[in-house]
Amino acid sequence: MGVGKRKKAPITRDGSKSNSLSSKKTKEIINKFHQLLKRRNITTDEKVQRQIDEEIESLGGMQAYQHASTLGQSATRGGDSSHVFIAWLQELRVREKLQRGDKMSLLEIGALKPDNYSNQRSFIDTELIDLRSNHPDIVEQDFLQRPLPASDLHCKDAISASLVLNFVPTPTDRGLFLLRLNTFLKHHGYLFMVLPAPCVTNSRYLTRDRFVQMLQSVGFTLLREKIGDANKGARLAYWLLQKAGQVDIDKQEYGKKKVLKQGSNLNNFCILL
Repeated sequence: MGVGKRKKAPITRDGSKSNSLSSKKTKEIINKFHQLLKRRNITTDEKVQRQIDEEIESLGGMQAYQHASTLGQSATRGGDSSHVFIAWLQELRVREKLQRGDKMSLLEIGALKPDNYSNQRSFIDTELIDLRSNHPDIVEQDFLQRPLPASDLHCKDAISASLVLNFVPTPTDRGLFLLRLNTFLKHHGYLFMVLPAPCVTNSRYLTRDRFVQMLQSVGFTLLREKIGDANKGARLAYWLLQKAGQVDIDKQEYGKKKVLKQGSNLNNFCILL
């Protein structure tokens, strides 16, 4: 997780977690957290929200979730989402377009591991940030509070935001997050975005089409897309976008909550610009 208005203290009893969790146990922990977070996102009952918060704390808090997620990113357990990003960059022949000796500057928001792009160091120069750093190479920083670039020279060629936007606490801050992604990218820079698929397939306030339209309104063009079917166990949605246009937001359209789907099992994930 790389963003949040306030930096909360880790709600965990013991920070010295073992690195020997089995693959099955790791998946169980991650799934349990996802279920709790989904329930919390659906309910508007403050009492239920407090009960869910207490259950999250009893599991070791978000630090335990981060630990399980880090283990889940192990190459021996299926790898992390960076392999999708790299594959798409290879399809677009991005490396071949670089001048000899140049590297693509990448900001990875919500970095859990320092070595996601270690095999690509010959052409990618990474800066890693997260709200709670668990490694000296990962800077502890809130992306929403990151100082604005002084010029285009301080902007990045690419940004990776994998499973970060869904942890931003409010719909308005999520919209600000999208705007800041544009601000920190060079013109024609690449944005790699990953969300739980239900954020755009099972929300009453956000559909895939509306999400893409929002991204377009903050200056991005869609290049690649892969949305998993949660019913078949594919729970993530991936996008590769390019900064290509000017920010042109319709506040009337995207500044207010609008019910797009009806149903009792829908979540309340929403973005406001």
